[in-house]
Amino acid sequence: MSLSTSSIIQGKLASTMTGISYVDTVRSIQDLVQSELPIRMFNVSRYAFRDINDTSTKQLLERFIPIPPLTELYNVSLECVEKMDFISITDRSFLLTHPYVHKTHGYLEFETMKVSYVMPLNHPVSEYFWIRIQRIIQVGVVDKIFGSYRNWYQLKEASRIPSDEKTFVLTVKLLKLPFLLCLFGNTLAVIAFGLELIYFRYIRPIKSFFN
Repeated sequence: MSLSTSSIIQGKLASTMTGISYVDTVRSIQDLVQSELPIRMFNVSRYAFRDINDTSTKQLLERFIPIPPLTELYNVSLECVEKMDFISITDRSFLLTHPYVHKTHGYLEFETMKVSYVMPLNHPVSEYFWIRIQRIIQVGVVDKIFGSYRNWYQLKEASRIPSDEKTFVLTVKLLKLPFLLCLFGNTLAVIAFGLELIYFRYIRPIKSFFN
């Protein structure tokens, strides 16, 4: 499910040293609050928690979207929160561009990931939603490294994520292509190895015998 141009904030895509594309220029939160576009967005690194104790910033964000403290949500320090770049929530899609995921005592890098869900604009985004997104991200990093599609489906079932329009639906279609390519590549490798084995074990000795 792709983000429609009418429901995203147009920005200049920049490439970072990690090779991940980020939105370089975005509208300010004040403009977004007054905007009629069907979008809810906050830019953590630029606006949201530059000073986590800034009352005016927190009040502005509360008008915008109910957000639990990110330091509690991601179990990270404010320094790590600063490394987060861009999070946008639209009426149809959740787009997360996040270069680091805190896992135990380290960080894992991964490319831009899209998680689609269905949620009406008037439905509040609860803490439950954000915690589930966090779990999906953390497990998804490992799944992406190993090209696993099955684990994402199991996560959806294990988390008991409802599939009605009042919450969100995790889509695993985005991982089908990488998974199938990985499976196809492994299959070709096995076939090639088998053919090579047959050639050197049987065909080559027969050819050398007749020569």
